[in-house]
Amino acid sequence: MTAGEEKGIAALFAGLDAVTVDATTGALAGERLRRYRRSHRLELGDALIGASAEQYGERLATFNRRHYPGISRLASPDR
Repeated sequence: MTAGEEKGIAALFAGLDAVTVDATTGALAGERLRRYRRSHRLELGDALIGASAEQYGERLATFNRRHYPGISRLASPDR
């Protein structure tokens, strides 16, 4: 990683807030896995991210929209 990349990554994480992954998040993620594992090749990490976004009503930015079916607040970030 270059110094310029390091600054960009630090700036990205400085603007993020952590959320708690709890039993509700797990239940939502489990439902997402049951529903989309085969059709969208959904894995646990993406299921937890999608469930967290839904649970907390947050917008989710991703380059891989396929792993987040059913998420209404989905955005594509600038490259």
